[in-house]
Amino acid sequence: SAAAGLPSTGLEGDWTVIGNNIHDNNEPNTAPPGSQSANLLPGIGILLIGPDDNLIQRNTITGNNFLGLAIIDWCLPNDCQTNPPEDPDIVPENNSIVDNVITGNGTVDPGPPYSGLQSDVVLLAPASNCFTGNTVGTSIPFPLPEC
Repeated sequence: SAAAGLPSTGLEGDWTVIGNNIHDNNEPNTAPPGSQSANLLPGIGILLIGPDDNLIQRNTITGNNFLGLAIIDWCLPNDCQTNPPEDPDIVPENNSIVDNVITGNGTVDPGPPYSGLQSDVVLLAPASNCFTGNTVGTSIPFPLPEC
């Protein structure tokens, strides 16, 4: 599926994010008003909104005020009735999260409608997305599905 509901580019999955230090992404969002990313909240390390078959491995994700890592359905943060994605495959599937350290995130409640979702890891997608060998401070749900 297309990343974050963006137009299909042929790069909708099979990404690898390996060996990075992803930290302190807490600056205000400066995306142009009306753009696909304009509504993203600050304080997010990695956000997968809809893509399939990605590998997130051996990263350190820390200091992001809202979320360290989130895997969510495109329609959760977007109104799919008024803002439908170009790619109809909105459900992230088969993403593998392996051997990462994801701690020290989710320290600030962003307020409604996302109150209570601040965490190191948030998975609001099918259990085909899986986790193994990670060090995670907090997660929604707990426990996370194993690979």
